Amino acid sequence: MDVRAAYIDTMNKVLSAHFRAYIQALEKLQLDIATAYDLIGVETRSAGLFSRAREPLKNRSAVFALGERIKIIKEIDQPALIPHIAEASALKYPYEVLFRSLHKLLMDTATSEYIFCDDFFGEESIFYEIFAGPFSVIDEHFNPVLTNCFDAIGLMLMIRIIHHHQVLSAHFRAYIQALEKLQLDIATAYDLIGVETRSAGLFSRAREPLKNRSAVFALGERIKIIKEIDQPALIPHIAEASALKYPYEVLFRSLHKLLMDTATSEYIFCDDFFGEESIFYEIFAGPFSVIDEHFNPVLTNCFDAIGLMLMIRIIHHHQVNISLWPRFKMVFDSHISSLRDANIKTLWEDDVHPHYVMRRYAEFTASFIHLNVEYGDGQLDINLERLRMAVDVLILKLAKLFPRPKQQIVFLINNYDMTIAVLKEAGPEGGKIQMHFEELLKSNTSLFVEELLVEHFSDLIRFVKSRASEDSSSNPERSITVAEVDPLVKDFGSRWKTAIELMHKDIITSFSNFLCGMEILRAALTQLLLYYTRLTDCIKKIPGGSGLNKDLVSIQSIMFEIRKYSKTF
Repeated sequence: MDVRAAYIDTMNKVLSAHFRAYIQALEKLQLDIATAYDLIGVETRSAGLFSRAREPLKNRSAVFALGERIKIIKEIDQPALIPHIAEASALKYPYEVLFRSLHKLLMDTATSEYIFCDDFFGEESIFYEIFAGPFSVIDEHFNPVLTNCFDAIGLMLMIRIIHHHQVLSAHFRAYIQALEKLQLDIATAYDLIGVETRSAGLFSRAREPLKNRSAVFALGERIKIIKEIDQPALIPHIAEASALKYPYEVLFRSLHKLLMDTATSEYIFCDDFFGEESIFYEIFAGPFSVIDEHFNPVLTNCFDAIGLMLMIRIIHHHQVNISLWPRFKMVFDSHISSLRDANIKTLWEDDVHPHYVMRRYAEFTASFIHLNVEYGDGQLDINLERLRMAVDVLILKLAKLFPRPKQQIVFLINNYDMTIAVLKEAGPEGGKIQMHFEELLKSNTSLFVEELLVEHFSDLIRFVKSRASEDSSSNPERSITVAEVDPLVKDFGSRWKTAIELMHKDIITSFSNFLCGMEILRAALTQLLLYYTRLTDCIKKIPGGSGLNKDLVSIQSIMFEIRKYSKTF
C-alpha cells in the first residue's frame, strides 16, 4: 500500500471514530424544546378524552420566542464544547448548541486537513476521500435528528450556523486560496519609471523578467475591469483548468463582488428575521478576519500602482472603505523618487529617439488620466503633477548629455511628441499635462527649425536678422549695397534645392514620428520662405537692386517646393 492510500485509510478510520465518540457524548447533553404538537394554533389544554398525553416541557416559551437562544449567533466561533465537562455540571442544551459545537469541530478539523492535503500531496481530492467516513458518521447521526425536529427557531439557528461556517468564513478562506493560484505577478519593488532596464552592475539583484512588464506602466486591457465590476465573481476551478492567470485587481474585484453579494443578502436577512443589524457584524467578523488575513500581506507587498488605483476604483464603486490610498501613495512616490534619484549616466543612451523612461512615464500617466475621467480626483491630479515635474527635470538632464545643441533638441522633441501621442491614445482627457507637453513641443520645434536653417543658410539668416530691418535713411553710412547682398542671392540660388533635400533627409532620420518630422520640415520651409521674402523685400529698396532680379529665386518656385514636400504627408 502506497503512502497516499495508507494515509487515506488511517485518517478515515481515526476521524470517523473521533466524530462518532464526540456525537455520542453530545447526545447526552440534549435538551428537548418542541414536539410535533407545539404549534402556534394548537391549544395548550388537553383536546379531549382521546387527546394524546405528553409531558409538559419546562422550556415551552422557547418554542415560540427566540429569547436567550440568540446568543448562539454571537458564539459561533467559540471553541467546541467539551462534553464531559458539561455533563459533569449537569448542563443541558438546545440542539442548535450541540449542532454548532459539532460543526465547529468539523470545520476546524476539515480546514487543517484540507490545507495539509493540498500542500503535502498536491491534490485536493484526497481530502474528500479522507472525510468520506466522518461525513457518513455525521449523516448517520443527523438524519434521524432532523426527521424528528419540530423546533422552527432551532432549525433557523442551525441554518445560520451552517451559513456562517460553510458559506462565510470557510467559504471565503477556500475561495481566497483558490484565487491565489490564479494570480499573475505584475510589478516588483524594482519596477520603477526611473530605473534602468539593464543590469546595474556586478552586485545588482538578479530577478526573472516578467512577461507582462509592459503592464507595469501601461493600463492597456486592464481598464476592462472597470466595466466588469458588477459581473459575477470568478469561478476559480474553471479559470485554473484553462491555465488562466490574472492581475491582482481582477481577483480583488471577484472577491469583493462575492463579499458584497453575500453581505447584502445576510444583512437583509438579519434585519428582517432578528430585527437587529448588530448580528450581521458579529456574523461577518469571521469572514472579514479571513479577508484581512489574506489582504494585509498582499497590500504590503504590492508595488503595482495601476493595480492599486484600479482597486481604489472598485471599492469606490461599491462604496466600501478600505484604506488603499496610503499604499498607493507610497508606491506612487517610489516612482517619483526613481525619477528624482535616477543615475543619468546609466540611463543615458547615445540615441535621439524616445527614451524608455519617458515612454514608461507617458503610459503610466495616461493610465491614471484615464482612470480619473469619471472621478475628478484632485489628490490624484496633484500626484500626477508631481510626477510630471520630476520627469521634466530628468529628461532635460538626459538631453544635456548629447554633445550638440541640435541633438539635444531632437531628443526632447521625440520624447515630447511620443508623450503627447500616448496621452491622446488614452482619450481626449489629457488636460493640463498634455497641454504642457504640447507647449514644450512647440517651443523646441521652433528652436530646431532655427538650428536647422542656420546649419544650411547661416549667412542669409544673419543678414536678415541684423541688416534687413535697418532704416538706411537714418544712417546713410550703413546703407545696404548690391555688393553686400549679391553673394547671398547667388549662394541661395545655387543650392537652395539641395539644401532642402538635405534638411528633408536629416529630419527623416532624426524623428521617430514621420508626421511630426514632416510638420517640422514644413515649419522649416515656411520659415525659410519668410527669411527669403524679407531678403527680396530688402533688395527692392537698394539702389540698383533690380540688377539682381535675374539671380533671385521666385517666391512661387519656393512655394512649389514646399507643396511638393507637403504631399508626402
